[in-house]
Formats: sequence, C-alpha cells, structure tokens
Amino acid sequence: MVGMFVGLMAGLVIFMGVMTGLTPYFSRKSSQFGVTLPPAYQKKPEISRYQKYFLWLNTAAGILAALPMWFFAGIKDEERMAMLVSLYTVFAILIVFIVSAAGFLTIRSRILAFKKSLPKTAFQTQKEIVVDTHFREKRLVVPNSIFIGIQLLIIVAVVAITVMNYDTIPDRIVTNWDINMQPSRTVPKHLGSVFAIPVMQLFMLAALTVANRSYQKAKQQADSRHPEISFRKNRKFRFASSLMLLIVSVATQLLFALIQTIIIFDNMERINFPLIIIIFVAVCLVLSLFVSFKYGQGGERYRLPGEKTGEADETVAHFDDDANWKFGVFYFNKQDPSLWVEKRFSIGTSLNFANWRSWVLIGLILLLPLLLTGLLMR
Repeated sequence: MVGMFVGLMAGLVIFMGVMTGLTPYFSRKSSQFGVTLPPAYQKKPEISRYQKYFLWLNTAAGILAALPMWFFAGIKDEERMAMLVSLYTVFAILIVFIVSAAGFLTIRSRILAFKKSLPKTAFQTQKEIVVDTHFREKRLVVPNSIFIGIQLLIIVAVVAITVMNYDTIPDRIVTNWDINMQPSRTVPKHLGSVFAIPVMQLFMLAALTVANRSYQKAKQQADSRHPEISFRKNRKFRFASSLMLLIVSVATQLLFALIQTIIIFDNMERINFPLIIIIFVAVCLVLSLFVSFKYGQGGERYRLPGEKTGEADETVAHFDDDANWKFGVFYFNKQDPSLWVEKRFSIGTSLNFANWRSWVLIGLILLLPLLLTGLLMR
C-alpha cells in the first residue's frame, strides 16, 4: 500500500509535467504561447523548437520534482510518511508550475520579439472578425436537462439512502481514513455531518453546470479564411468537451455517493477503495487526453468527414487581439460584453476578467465551499 501511494503521487506530478509540456501542441495554431502569429509563420522551425523545449522542460521538471518522494517511502511510521508525501506532492506541483510559468514567459518574450520583426503585410489576414449569427441555434453542448437530470437522480438517491438509514448510522461517523484505509478521524453525528456529502454534491452540480454552460456561451473564434469549416469544427469540439464533462461529472457524483454509503454502513474494509480511485483518475485522464489530441483547442485538430489528411494540419488565421490578453493567459477587455472566452493557451474556456460577473463567479466558487463547511461541521 505504501509503494502504491508513493507511486500514485509521483505519477501524478510527472503526468502534470508532461501534460503541461504538451499544451502548445493542442492549443490553437494561431496563438503560440499566447502570441498571435500570421499563418505563414506558424510553422517556422523556431516555433517547433520552442514547443519541443517547453515539453522537455516540463517533463524534466515533473520527473525531478517527483524523485524525492521515494526517500519518504523508507519512513517506517506510515501515518507520518503519508502526511509528508501529501505535503511534498503539493510542493512538487508548485515547483512544476513555477518552472512551467518561467519557461512560458521566457519563450513568449522571444516569440513577441520574433513577431515584431515580421513585415506589416504579414498581418493583413488577421484584421477580420468572422461571426456566425446562427452558431448557437445548433447543438453545441449536452442539454442542461440531461446534464443536471442525471446528476440530480444520483443525489436524490444518496439523500434517500441516508434518510432511510439515519437511525443506524453510528454516533460518531468516519470522515478520514489513513493510508491503510483505517479510520483516522471521526466527528459527532448530526444533520450537518451526515448530509455534508449530499450538500457537496449539490455544490458540485451547480459548479459543473456553469462549466457546461461556458461551452455554450463562450465567444466565437473562427479562421477568417475558412469560416464555415472552422465553425463546424468548433461545434464538434464544444459538444465533445461537454460530453466529457458530463461523464466526469457523473463519475465524480458516483464516487461521492460511494463515500456516503461507506460513511453510513461503515464498510470500508469490504471495498477496494484505492483501486476505485485509480480507475476514477485513469478514466478522467484518458478522457482529457482523448479530447485534447483528437479535437485540440476550438476543434482545430479535428478532421471532418471527408477532410483530407493534411488539411487539419494547415495554418489558421485569427483576429489579432494580443493587447487584450495579459501575459498571454488572462483575457481583459472592457469593450467585450462576453463573460466566457476560449483559452488562449491550453484547452477549454476562461473568463473575461474585465467583466464584473467573472469576479462574482470566482468569489462564489471560493466562498461557498468555506461557508458550507463551516455551517455543516458546527
């Protein structure tokens, strides 16, 4: 169990390093490291070298940051070892993030310098904004009725099981288990502690529904030279991302439902919980990799039926709005009423931080869990 735990944490750090390093490969071709480049310069050897350098830098950072974990495996006190490995994992992830950010900003500054050296005529194709007025009339995401309904059924089932078995729940319920799946912390039984999991599930349902809605409402971005193809790919990407989010959401709700049944029936010893966690994490990672590499940001990597092999790898032309992207990552545009935009670097959606609603949303996401925890555990 000790080796498995250390291996999982080390693997997590390495995987994060590799995935972060691969980000330039599934980000939009037109914005390399947060810098918009003309189509003719998107496949220059310099850009390819920067991508490879970023991949190896992050992979090496992940491996080196994970290595010290094996020294902790020799600690005989398993509780102390698990605590140290958990704390170090957070530290290692922070190290990988710092190295990645430093590498990103360094490469970005070089690409900005490269962009300044280009002739002005190279940017003629990037002065047009293409919009499809019927874009949102077609299917973009999994309908909210399905997205919310499936998860709500799970939550209702959890609440029903909890209510029916409330009297049989021990006076002190387990909330934490050690590395060997033995109880390490208990709290008194009361409504707040017993129904903490269902309340968390409801909060997750709300947060995940907002995430799903972001794919529906995110600002359009299309190749001005081939807008119709670009819009079709973008719709495919949004639906695939929404479907992936639904699968991960249902899997997460089922995992929380399992934890609640373990709390109610106190049957952890009859369940191979570590294996379940491994399967859960593996499913989430595989789905993430699949969407990232099959579709790419905005669907640029996706090949439409009948599309020739080489066409999906062509360069693209997008409107140059670098001035609105701070550090190539944070979108800040007071003139844009959009709340959601596609990420400039990586895959998925981000917020327009010049829109006051984005800060309200961030505040709610940060404060609500703390308030709920305080109220339920009093």
